[in-house]
Amino acid sequence: MKKNKITVFVDVDDVCAVLWPVWYTRYNSDYKDNLSDERVTDWNTHNFVKPECGIKIYEYLKDPSLYDFVIPREHAKWGVNRLRDMGFRVIFATSTPIETAGRKFHWLKQWEFNPEIREYIEIGDKSLLHGDFMIDDCYGNVKGFSGQGYLLSRPWNIKHTWHHRVTDWIEFVKIMENNKNVQDS
Repeated sequence: MKKNKITVFVDVDDVCAVLWPVWYTRYNSDYKDNLSDERVTDWNTHNFVKPECGIKIYEYLKDPSLYDFVIPREHAKWGVNRLRDMGFRVIFATSTPIETAGRKFHWLKQWEFNPEIREYIEIGDKSLLHGDFMIDDCYGNVKGFSGQGYLLSRPWNIKHTWHHRVTDWIEFVKIMENNKNVQDS
């Protein structure tokens, strides 16, 4: 009997794609502000923008052209490929507004992350995902995940205590190499 591959869910925004500089640059230009990732110390970005903007900060995420300028996170493509080389099944799982449905899949293709369509899920509630591992920058996503969630440290999640936290892709891959060695023994 063939053993099923171990599944690793990988978030896209700010795990693979460095979204915040493009997003915040558009906001800063429109509202004459200096929002940066260091200033955003909570998942609710609207709490860190000018009052006249408020929840309109999320409107920028509905523009498909946003991803025309987003670049990959350092070592993300290498990390995804290394996971695949180790025999893990990598599934990209991302939340996205309906206006940009499919755009992140094309971004992943453009930057040669090379997902197949069956390896890509747009999902608002990641607690519905069932798999072995996850890497995400949202505390709520890793907390609600059925498997082992790894929280990629970012200013907006640092206040949360989480026992499986990584600082970058290199650290995550090392952990997964250890998990692979345990699985193989």
